[in-house]
Parts: sequence; C-alpha cells; structure tokens
Amino acid sequence: MDFWVPYRGSVIRLATDRIERIEAERDYIRIIGEGRSYLLRATLGDMESRLASQSFVRIHRSTVIDLTRIKGMRHVGAGAWVVIDADDTERPVGRNYLSGIRHRLRL
Repeated sequence: MDFWVPYRGSVIRLATDRIERIEAERDYIRIIGEGRSYLLRATLGDMESRLASQSFVRIHRSTVIDLTRIKGMRHVGAGAWVVIDADDTERPVGRNYLSGIRHRLRL
C-alpha cells in the first residue's frame, strides 16, 4: 500500500515499507521514515485501520510503529514498558496497548 503525501510544495508517493513510525500531532499525523517527516491532516486511528494488515502496531495513544523496527521491550517499573526501536530510541508503551503489542510480537 502506498500513500500520497505532501512534501516541499508537491505530492509524492510513499510506500508503507519506508514508514518507520507515525505520530499524532493534534488534528494531524506525522509520518516518519528514511530521515524525513510528512505532515498530513488525518487521525492516528484512521491510519491504524488502513495499516492493520501491514506490519504496524499502536504502542501509545500518539504512536504507531513498524513492527520490524522493534528491537526489544523493557520494563521500566510500576507496570510501565518501553519499546526499543531500531535506532535504540526508547518509546513509551501505553498500558492499553501492551497486550496488543505482546500478541503481535508473539510474547
């Protein structure tokens, strides 16, 4: 699946396999991949449903990440977890999303 996204005054095609993560920003989403980011007027829920058959999982109310970029998970205390992504960045996991992540990772 591809998306058409605005970029520097034009519209370009972005393949889902180039997307690392998607973050919510008020009434917009920011698609991040290959060192670039693209701002779209959409909701994270809409994108999550469009990507449901792909290798993406929601880890927080404001973040969807490509499963193939997850290197690991770490418990940080008091029931809180973080996902460690391919560039060793720790991203918080929302408690409501933990069981879904474990299921998708087959943990």
